[in-house]
Amino acid sequence: MIAGDANYDINGEAQAITINGEAQAITINGEAHAITINGEAQAITMPRRILAALRSKAPPRPPLAQIAGSGISAAACIAALAVPHCFELLEHKDIVMLVGTFGASACIVCATHSLAVAQPRNVIGGHVISAAVGLGMFELELATDSLVGMWYTTPLSAGIATAAMLATRTFHPPAAGTALLALVGSPAVHAMGWWFLVTPALTGSIILCGVGVFTNRIWLRRDYPTYWW
Repeated sequence: MIAGDANYDINGEAQAITINGEAQAITINGEAHAITINGEAQAITMPRRILAALRSKAPPRPPLAQIAGSGISAAACIAALAVPHCFELLEHKDIVMLVGTFGASACIVCATHSLAVAQPRNVIGGHVISAAVGLGMFELELATDSLVGMWYTTPLSAGIATAAMLATRTFHPPAAGTALLALVGSPAVHAMGWWFLVTPALTGSIILCGVGVFTNRIWLRRDYPTYWW
């Protein structure tokens, strides 16, 4: 044993070794944190706990087949909604079938099919309820100055839609965006008026869930939906 001073913790592990007044090594739980001789750092090793903190806590990556299947399934959902627009079936009609929030819904239905937010009750009910909230806020905004009205109608639409979905057990996060879309959407959206509730909110979400049931249950052999209502 090298002569010198040594400090130990209660577990008998060397915390510091000093020879001739110079720190030769500092070790905690068997890990070298720093070696300093004559005031110069000789080596620095990252402790295990820091490496553990940097290690991701995210869930493991799904199997490749599941990744590919979920992606293709989501694409099929959006393709079904895009058909009327691609073939100009809605030409000269103030109807919008494909809206941005359906992209998030397709992702949830096809990638997290077992969650409550992915079930048909939540998808359909969430979009319809949120669309109604957004349209109501738009009517309120029309009754006031547009700039002043937007200051409170936009946060109210998201907040009320969230609360309404929770109260009715139809919570579906992407649907809160549908409330905002009905409120601050394009002139084509506003021209639809309350028909927006039927198309795209109701019709679009039904089509999305229908394709989701087919791809999940028939093609991917998944248990979807876990409940309808």
